[in-house]
Amino acid sequence: EEFVQQKTGVNIVLAMLKTGVGLQLLFEGMVFSIVLVLGAVLATWAIGWVFARGLASQQPGLSWATRFLLWPLQSTPLILLMVLAGIVVSMTGVRSPYVALAAAVVILGLYYGSSAGQTIAEAMAALRQERALPVPSMSAAVYKARVGFAAFMVNAARGSPAASVMGVPELLSAMNDVASFSGERITTYTFLLVFYALLVVLVHRLVSAWQARLALGGRAYA
Repeated sequence: EEFVQQKTGVNIVLAMLKTGVGLQLLFEGMVFSIVLVLGAVLATWAIGWVFARGLASQQPGLSWATRFLLWPLQSTPLILLMVLAGIVVSMTGVRSPYVALAAAVVILGLYYGSSAGQTIAEAMAALRQERALPVPSMSAAVYKARVGFAAFMVNAARGSPAASVMGVPELLSAMNDVASFSGERITTYTFLLVFYALLVVLVHRLVSAWQARLALGGRAYA
């Protein structure tokens, strides 16, 4: 704080570093946030494949069942889904941050993975029309829809702070607690903003690397 004050004339208060409780909240929040984001991205990827296969299925029953599940997921705000998931978790009687974390990962995966799966299914339908193929391969559809698929994985990382409403002790929740007992908000939430921005940039780089690898292996589908 003194160094920044001397060099820039800006007065900052690093409340999260001044007490043992603040340090513990900061560390736990960062760890939970990183695990939450990585889990949400992987869940979006996996559930996207599942929805794509269901939507593109040649079995009418499976296709209609998938569309029936798709509608509420795409029509309900993410924050409301998190609240409902929190209620379901609390009804089980299990009060564990790890259970809440797992539930939040599933909700994020369903919310963004459903749209990602629809993107792949639409790409498969387009391939069916373009190339007159009765059943195009799923890999070819993923290659065609790779940009949209990647965007939903990045959006899953951006939407991860919504998990705080269901009791996941990620960084947003931790910084709210720090701000409540320290009274300092500007530096605390600026740190939060920078952390999530860097985390999303990292996810974007990883997803871009996946896209590049997919493109190298997808030349046969072009």
